[in-house]
Amino acid sequence: MGLSGTIPSLKNLSFLVELNLSSNSFHGELPKELVQLRRLRILDLSSNELEGGVPIWIGDLSQLQYLDLGNNKLSGSIPPQMISNLSSLEVLSLSYNTLSGEIPSSLFNIPSLREVSFKMNKLYGILPEKICHQLPLLELLDLSRNQFEGRIPKSIGNCTSLQVLSLYGNSFKGSIPTEIGDLSQLRLMYLGENQLSGTLSSSIFNSSMLEEVYLAHNVLSGGIPEEIGHLSQLRLIYFGENKFSGSIPSSIFNNSELLEIDFGYNNLSGRLPSNVCQGLPKLELLYLNNNNFSGKLPSVWFQCKELEALQFSGFNGGYIPSSIGNLTNLQFLYLGDNNLQGTLF
Repeated sequence: MGLSGTIPSLKNLSFLVELNLSSNSFHGELPKELVQLRRLRILDLSSNELEGGVPIWIGDLSQLQYLDLGNNKLSGSIPPQMISNLSSLEVLSLSYNTLSGEIPSSLFNIPSLREVSFKMNKLYGILPEKICHQLPLLELLDLSRNQFEGRIPKSIGNCTSLQVLSLYGNSFKGSIPTEIGDLSQLRLMYLGENQLSGTLSSSIFNSSMLEEVYLAHNVLSGGIPEEIGHLSQLRLIYFGENKFSGSIPSSIFNNSELLEIDFGYNNLSGRLPSNVCQGLPKLELLYLNNNNFSGKLPSVWFQCKELEALQFSGFNGGYIPSSIGNLTNLQFLYLGDNNLQGTLF
């Protein structure tokens, strides 16, 4: 739809249960007369140009189950009074605004919550230690691209229904809690772009449902657990720009569902296997640059026919085979600092 202007008067629609005005060009503040729609269960005003703060009076819509004000121009803090009155809330999205301040603690006491998304705001503070004690149904927690700090609470393991954990782009410190391994339904783990440190416990990869693991841009160290290569649903591994050492587990190169692998900018060493394209038939992205691998650049890696992006550096010689011309999907190629020999075809 392409509606614009301010939100029109709707106060006489007293039996309205769902109001969806998303993906338009409405501007101005949220009209207070919406508070008269006391039967509302679904309010979706996302993807507009709404301004001002998140109104306290939304809390008077006590039957709300779904509230999405994301992708607007809202500012200010999240009113604690509003949150504490929405005891039936299942989905709350305030993403892509310029909200600031801390998350009201009352949010973590709404047991009906299934999805919470505050991505791309200016929220800050430390997450409560008992963050998941009252959230048995929570499936999605997205706090990415904010200014949160402190440690990731160990009680995150109590959110046993969690499928998506997205905390990247903050200032979290300390180690990744082993309790994440208790999240048996976890599919997406995005903890990159923080200040996380320490070694990886193999237990954090307990969930056989894991599809994507993003731990890049931290200061994690030690070896990469063998267990990650046994995750049969895994599609993306992003471990770049850390301090990992040792060799890459061979099991990773036999995971047939993997699409993207990033181990660039670490301290990894050892020799790479020669049969990688057989074990990774769907591989589209491979970054192994700026490590300490031994031997020459393995030419057989240019036979992975689905490759779109390839980045190697730090090898001691080798050549670029003519078979690289068969990589018809290739869009990005970086082979600097490899002491390569031979001719270019």
